[in-house]
Amino acid sequence: MKSGILAACDIGSSKVCCGIARVDENQEFSLIGFGQTVSKGIRKGVVSNIEAVTKNIIEAVTEAEVMAGESISSLTINISGDHISSSNSTGVVAVSGKNKEITVEDVKRVINAARTVVIPKGREMIHVLEQHYTVDDQVDIKDPIGMTGVRLETSVHLVTGSMMLLLNLKNAILRSGYSFQDIIISSLASSAACISDDEKELGVILIDIGSETTDLICYYNNAVIYSSVIPIGSSNITKDIAIMLKIPIKEAENLKINSGYAYSEDVDNDEKIEIPAIGANPSKLESKKFLSEVIEARVKEILEQVNFHINKGDLRKRIPSGIVLTGGGSKLQGIERLCYEYLKIPVRIGFPYGFSSVNNNIFSPEYSVLVGLLLLSLEDTKLEVKEKDKKGFFEKFKSFFSK
Repeated sequence: MKSGILAACDIGSSKVCCGIARVDENQEFSLIGFGQTVSKGIRKGVVSNIEAVTKNIIEAVTEAEVMAGESISSLTINISGDHISSSNSTGVVAVSGKNKEITVEDVKRVINAARTVVIPKGREMIHVLEQHYTVDDQVDIKDPIGMTGVRLETSVHLVTGSMMLLLNLKNAILRSGYSFQDIIISSLASSAACISDDEKELGVILIDIGSETTDLICYYNNAVIYSSVIPIGSSNITKDIAIMLKIPIKEAENLKINSGYAYSEDVDNDEKIEIPAIGANPSKLESKKFLSEVIEARVKEILEQVNFHINKGDLRKRIPSGIVLTGGGSKLQGIERLCYEYLKIPVRIGFPYGFSSVNNNIFSPEYSVLVGLLLLSLEDTKLEVKEKDKKGFFEKFKSFFSK
């Protein structure tokens, strides 16, 4: 990574976009370059055509480099897909020092103990996310270094993915002529962009509705306690509209964006929408209520899966801050209302924030992943500065660990 410059690439099923940011002396970033292209080699969050993805990456990064007037060599990238799985794990070690004061090395050892689990063949560790520490009988400690005790315990959230699918993504990056700084699950990136520290502390769920996947992550006590990927997204809604109204995908997408509404009870029975002429077929009027019912059915399927994970993780009592919807699918009109009525949990739409940009379009939910990747890259940069100032300083403020 060039000094003072951050670069990230959101490699999604509908788009591949790149952001280049400049970091100032206060370690704040401003977006100075942006590039985007239509994704042609990603299906449901994973690489299906390496050559197509490689071309997409080159196109998006080149456009961003031209705008920024900078050349970059490495990227922070995201990964999604239902091959990603997660679990919580604990580790315990005896404090090693003579005076029983917990050191950086003790923390490293206990994290290694927590991550030493049996990983099935063909799986690879993506993240080891710290939750909390326990020193003897004192629980919920965020930073145990310097404390005195005999027994040190930690809880972590482990995220793994398919080794082959990760390798395909890495190869696409390398073939494009860049290296990868980090690989981060999409939900972790989105949450960095549009969830506040207070929400993470009190408890919140982020739901990122992408084109072909919906990524879910839950924070409680400022730590990730649950994450998952649902293999359904907003493109499924578009396909449903195309099938039910017998129109092409492109027209169905336009109809969804311009006239779609997710909560059918709010739509008047007599309201009509115009379906434009397509080929030899003349324009026609269609019930907006019917369109809304088609959309609502698929959104409810997504919310049903969300509710399954809420119950599976026993999360309902841990999310007083409610749900944050983001991603391109969250722009669908009425989805906030439907989500609340279905789940009976407070809901808001999450927008990326906390930076300046030459492109104001990026302050939109579909760019939460890209902005989050840059923010997490910035956290790494801040950490590197601290480590230079204090040799041997452990990465205790780092929000994720890579194998």
